[in-house]
Amino acid sequence: MDGKLIPLANSTVYILEKIETAEMDVWKNTHSVVFLKSKPLLNPLYEKLGGITKPTSFVYIDFIFKHFDLISESGRLKHMSFLRVSHIPQIETRIGELKLDLQFGIKHRKKELAVLEEELDALKASLHDLKFMHKHSDEPNLRNYPDEKELYPITQFFDPYERVFRTMFQNDATQFPQGDYAKPEWIEFFREIGLICEVTDDMFVHYVTDVAIDALTCTDAYEIVVEKSKVLVEHLFERENIDSLAKEISNVSFLPMHGITAEQKKVFPVDRGENCFIHFQQSIPANYSDLVWSSGNVLPPWAYISKDNGKIMKSLGVYTFDEMPTTLVINHCKNVCTYNAKRKSTCERRLLNVMKKIYQFCKGRSQSSDSECEELKTNLCDIPLVFIAASHTLVKPLQVVKELNTDDEIKPYLFRLPSELVEFHDLFEKLGTTVTVTVNQYANVLEEIFKETKGEALHPNEIEASQKATDGLFEKLDKSKELHLLGVDKLFLMWTDSTEKSFLKESTALYFMDKTSWENRLSSVNLPLFRLFMEQIHLINKLPVHIRPQKISKIVIERMIVQDECFQAADDQSPLMLKIVSQDFETNFFRLLEHIKQKQRFENDGKCDETCDVSATLGQFKLYCLSKIKTHLLFRKSGKIIDCTNKDESFHIVEDNDACLIYVTSSIQKRHYTLLHDRVASLLLQKVGIKKYYKFLTILRSLIECNPGEETAILDEIDIGKSVEHYAKPTLGSHIPVDNHHLLHPGFFDFENGEYVGLFESDPNIIFEEKEEERADIAHTSQKYDTDGQSQFVPPCYIYAKIHNIAINEQEVVYPDYELDIGHGTIVQKSCLDIYKFHRFHTDSSNDDEDFLKQHVGSNVFEIKELIAKYLEAAWKLPEEQRTTAVTRILKNYHFKLNKSERNDVNQYVKDKITELETEVKEGDSPSIQSYFGSRHKSRKTFKPNYNCLFDYVDKSMAQQRSQRDRYIKQLQSRRKPHRRYENCPPVFSSTNPQPAEARRWLKQAQEDLKTAKSTLQIHQNPAYEWICYQCHQAAEKALKAAQYAVDSNHNSSHNLAILAMALGNDGLCKAGKDLEDLLGNHARMRYPHRLDSPRIPHDVFDREITENAISLAEPLIKSAAQFIYNARQ
Repeated sequence: MDGKLIPLANSTVYILEKIETAEMDVWKNTHSVVFLKSKPLLNPLYEKLGGITKPTSFVYIDFIFKHFDLISESGRLKHMSFLRVSHIPQIETRIGELKLDLQFGIKHRKKELAVLEEELDALKASLHDLKFMHKHSDEPNLRNYPDEKELYPITQFFDPYERVFRTMFQNDATQFPQGDYAKPEWIEFFREIGLICEVTDDMFVHYVTDVAIDALTCTDAYEIVVEKSKVLVEHLFERENIDSLAKEISNVSFLPMHGITAEQKKVFPVDRGENCFIHFQQSIPANYSDLVWSSGNVLPPWAYISKDNGKIMKSLGVYTFDEMPTTLVINHCKNVCTYNAKRKSTCERRLLNVMKKIYQFCKGRSQSSDSECEELKTNLCDIPLVFIAASHTLVKPLQVVKELNTDDEIKPYLFRLPSELVEFHDLFEKLGTTVTVTVNQYANVLEEIFKETKGEALHPNEIEASQKATDGLFEKLDKSKELHLLGVDKLFLMWTDSTEKSFLKESTALYFMDKTSWENRLSSVNLPLFRLFMEQIHLINKLPVHIRPQKISKIVIERMIVQDECFQAADDQSPLMLKIVSQDFETNFFRLLEHIKQKQRFENDGKCDETCDVSATLGQFKLYCLSKIKTHLLFRKSGKIIDCTNKDESFHIVEDNDACLIYVTSSIQKRHYTLLHDRVASLLLQKVGIKKYYKFLTILRSLIECNPGEETAILDEIDIGKSVEHYAKPTLGSHIPVDNHHLLHPGFFDFENGEYVGLFESDPNIIFEEKEEERADIAHTSQKYDTDGQSQFVPPCYIYAKIHNIAINEQEVVYPDYELDIGHGTIVQKSCLDIYKFHRFHTDSSNDDEDFLKQHVGSNVFEIKELIAKYLEAAWKLPEEQRTTAVTRILKNYHFKLNKSERNDVNQYVKDKITELETEVKEGDSPSIQSYFGSRHKSRKTFKPNYNCLFDYVDKSMAQQRSQRDRYIKQLQSRRKPHRRYENCPPVFSSTNPQPAEARRWLKQAQEDLKTAKSTLQIHQNPAYEWICYQCHQAAEKALKAAQYAVDSNHNSSHNLAILAMALGNDGLCKAGKDLEDLLGNHARMRYPHRLDSPRIPHDVFDREITENAISLAEPLIKSAAQFIYNARQ
């Protein structure tokens, strides 16, 4: 091929048309390969000599490319040039000609075309993998410097004309063809055989990640990293489909944050660190930077494109204006406003422009959804965001009023809304701005002044501002009908000390004179008083309780000075008490309450005060007559008497949650009666729960002062609407009057949810004793005898309850359990053995309803015995302690239905049935029911049943109920008009409710307390005297309350022994209670150190002498109480 003569022996000979001859001797010397030029006349000879005829392309493929590294770089360049310039273009030209011939119908060219195309494809494929080029670099310190002796295929090089490659490898020339290969004609050729000329998705993700790493590690200069980022973004926007790519790069931080302008820096100089880079996801376009530059990721302008209506940016997660989170703008607003509120702005116009953009955004969001409006309100209501240009300041929305006179502004705390911001009033109003000034805004002014002064004395300007705010606050309270300041946690008011210095103090630490009659009496006491005009006192009640100034009566109390010679008995027959306990007054009082509540519903959109039980409220009032009344004032906490506060009174009222005791002098004048009636009327309305009662005082006083029976006419005259006749339902958990025990039917019934019932509590006639020989408590009927030897029957104790639900039982039972509501939210589960149904009676006869008795008692003796057998058999499946109750109720159930002979017959049947059931009890079972009724001996073998006690008890109980029933029916018939249908709870006619059984319980505990106190003093040489004294006080208190139970269960719940004794109207108990209370003091004084002057504690105060005196006073008091209980029962 090179024109030289060469031997062919021992050589591989290739015969070909044309080939580059550069450095062919290298292959001849190394591999004995000879290349002969094809000549038609000599080719047969060459072939005879062993020559191989091959196309040039396959010679390169099969041999030359495999040994390309043996020749020099210049030789490789010549061969590559031959292929690029000559050989491949010739093949491509011939292929073109053959394709043209095929188009003209010369079909025999098809085979040749296929051969040439196959040859060309094979050649380019070999060139794709051919290692022919070194990686040269002019950078001596280049990272990963390549070995210049190593050859690389074209697939290891990048197209230098692709901007992404050129930028990413700007410091690494080895990534591109060098020298002659870098010329455009070579680059074009290389693109056909494998040069990397397109940026794939994977490559792009890799480059983006590299930029993010460079930005984080500062490997390259900031400008270079920004340039790379910009080129990548431009390339990204040029790509046709980036959906899959967007998911991978949207969270990569390779974009430089858009820098804030000089003006923005003046408004808020955000500090995010140098060279901050962000990602597309959740970033903000630069044209919205005024809204978020301090809180959000703002894209540089070149990183945003609006192509396809922002579809590309949406796929990258960039926020549009509508998608921009409100939280970002809120945080930016907080940053800007908080920063500028602390200083005078140097760029007010720029600040106003920025704030207007924020206002506009927030206004739109507040109108778009309730949730966003609530978010704005929660986060911005306390931020100073309203720019008052005239005062060069930012203030909170609450400090701005739309309609406010300039003279009414309280600068710098309360402003009129500037005219240039009126368009944003709807937004500001949602954040706290008002159309007209409110009490909450005045309260905010006072709070701001307090924060600035930190509780120190006010200077004149602060006094003027505080006074202006206080006057405005009470003026608004007076004009408004609503309760205000509900959202205010603290209220600060001004007061002046004795040195005429003014201060702001938390309202709950101030006092106001709610007892105007005390003002002169307390003139010498130095207290932090908030001064109110008389017409302003009632406005205090419009303030919520948690910020309301304290009444002076919270720390000062008026006490009556008890004098023995002044005491007289309780006057239950006084006109005032007779009026309060009358049924007509109760009914019309209820009628007035309904009218008040109806009026409240009309004025308050259906809302009204919740009132409590009328009957229970009226039952709290008691009246006592004294010959003389004198009071003094004391401090509540310490009990210290305030000097110079003694005063003679015509009447005095002692009230607490459960009682209201009225004391009047025997010489009370008529004008004082009017004041007394006003006071009683006020207390009645307060206690039932009417809050705004002043306008109804005159009406209620008229009901109190009128003659009996005139109440209805008075309400008719003033057009008080009539309602359904009131019947005061009893209080759940209260005791059922003894006179109504006959209404509790002993039969066993099914009860309905919500039905009033009687719940058995205790029976003093049944005593439970513990015997050493027995495994369980043993009860037997105990007989008590009066001094004349006759047995004394003490009525059992029952309370009002309501059926809440029937307890769940897996199978039907005769004695089911029920869930009962006994008041105060307490639900208990009880057997029907302890539950009694209220029975109705006809007013024209004392006989029971026949159908009712037939169903639950039986119509004849035979049916009665069948029912008894059923109930007794079921009772024997119950625990022992429940069998007595079951048998007793069985005996009572048929008592009134039978005559004496029939009762004897049934009684004998009961005894026989019990004996029959007892014989069925197996050996070793629990003690029999007979043990509850029989005589008890030390040995069980000597037991003899004796039912006389039980039957006597039932006879005595039912006889008393017969007497009660007769009286009750007469009262029911004597009413001037029929009582309305009383549902399932009958009316009560007695004004008092004695409970002798409860009295006995309380008295017994009092005796045990005293016994323990005496025992402790005797046993221990140095006991805790304060606790013995406390036991004495407790014993006396329980004894006095036992005495109260003996006359009325609606007793006084006070802990003061003198007051408890006075309520009983007994001279001996009054003196004993007063003496013991004077000796020991308040019940808390024996337990809590804070009730004594520091540093003393109760242990230091009480000694043996005081303790012995306490026992000597408590013992006769308890005996007197026991005698009082006995006399009350008689």
